[in-house]
Amino acid sequence: MPSFSYASRRRINRLGLAASCAALALAPATVAAQSVDADGALVVEQQAQSVLDLFAEGLPEADIFFDGEVEALPEGNSYAVAVPDLVFEVDDDFRGVLPAFDAQVTPMGGELLEVIWTFTSPFAANNPDGNESLTVTFDNADNRILAAPQYETALEVDIRLSDMELAVPSEGVTGGADLFYIGTNSDALDADAHLYAVESLIELSGLSVVHPTDGSFELGSLILAGESDRQRLDLFAAVSERMRGVDPDDEEENLQALAELLVTSADEAWIGDMTLGVAMTDLVFDIDDAAFSLGEFTTDIVANNLDAEAADLGIELSIADVASPELPEPMKPVIPTFAELALYANDAPLQAVLGEVRATLGTGEAEMGPKGRRMGTGVSYEALEDLDPMELLGILLTSDALVELRALRVEAPLGYLSGAGTMDPDPGAALQFTAQVDLRIAGLAEMIAFAQSMGSDIAEAAAFASVLSAMGRDATDEDGVAVKDFEIEVTAAGQVLLNGNDLSPILGAFQ
Repeated sequence: MPSFSYASRRRINRLGLAASCAALALAPATVAAQSVDADGALVVEQQAQSVLDLFAEGLPEADIFFDGEVEALPEGNSYAVAVPDLVFEVDDDFRGVLPAFDAQVTPMGGELLEVIWTFTSPFAANNPDGNESLTVTFDNADNRILAAPQYETALEVDIRLSDMELAVPSEGVTGGADLFYIGTNSDALDADAHLYAVESLIELSGLSVVHPTDGSFELGSLILAGESDRQRLDLFAAVSERMRGVDPDDEEENLQALAELLVTSADEAWIGDMTLGVAMTDLVFDIDDAAFSLGEFTTDIVANNLDAEAADLGIELSIADVASPELPEPMKPVIPTFAELALYANDAPLQAVLGEVRATLGTGEAEMGPKGRRMGTGVSYEALEDLDPMELLGILLTSDALVELRALRVEAPLGYLSGAGTMDPDPGAALQFTAQVDLRIAGLAEMIAFAQSMGSDIAEAAAFASVLSAMGRDATDEDGVAVKDFEIEVTAAGQVLLNGNDLSPILGAFQ
């Protein structure tokens, strides 16, 4: 594969964000540009460089600059803007150039600005200290954002690059992608309260990269999607303001900034409901001695009522058609080819937990030194070392939280396991919780025999499984396959029951 350093490849990814920044740079944070006159044009030119400088602060190791002057001219109710080459340099290791392009910037009232542009030339990068180079060509038209400078974001985004082709001539690498898309749509729920409903989508499809000797990589599609309700854009803008100038590679500085934000925003509701999802299909790579394929992978993170005392949190995960010719043949019967999980926490006391964390972090009030000089905020992320996990556990146990295993299924050539159940925190219970889980296993006898053939500790675990198997109820699933059903119960008295049998003697014998 191309011999750009790991750091360089990270910067190539970041350049995609820099390209968007070049367009966002045309969105000045001032009402002066709303007038569409010579003074407004001057504001556009000045603010373009200012916004680029703000972006560059987040990448201290890089030098990002326009190779020329941004020029804006009033034209009807819009500005015609000429953006010069955007250059991205890191020492002698990396130099990338997004070629010059023209844009139309239209004031939309309320400080909103619409920016429309089309990239007219390919993106190129190279390693000035070597002979590696990268070019990416693509088709695109009328990329658009609706910028909201007061929130330091865009309310609407529509960036589409299609029929992409990439090449690294020095390495003989070729590849491409059918589509790369970034989209966002924000609807105001309450302008006075800065509340918005936001939907976002990033899609990459038809990606392939081929190296003449090292191998190939293919990806059918990758989709990152999210939606949120009751999102406070002014608070997220405050985060951008606080993080400005913070070195992204300085872990302590980032933790300190986040700790201060957590305390100073203690009474604010940042967001109500939120769903984040990732979906991947047809991943195939064969690089050096590693080969792997994945038919489908999806995951969704769900959070509801984040602005209430109790929240509902959940994760859903699915993996299908997993295969690898590199797996040892004897292991293939037990390697999962499909897995599914849906786990939820209902009425979780999120605000109470956050309150305990904030109290541990500090007051958030300014500490004053000699002669009334300000010494700091009174917040230190290091205080989290003093956070008592038992305090958090106590909050959970005295709440109305309920943990639900809504779905669990793992399939392999030898058989499958499926299940569902609940766990209910209960401070009065012997184990401080009660639980009920139903499991179904197909191919259990074959799995035990396989484990016994492996010897060592695995064989001992198989012996324990054999004892439990004898307690299972024989049944048949909807496909006519013989299965074993298990009902596991954790009682308030602290007993662990399997189909009504107390497991305490068995568990003691195998300790």
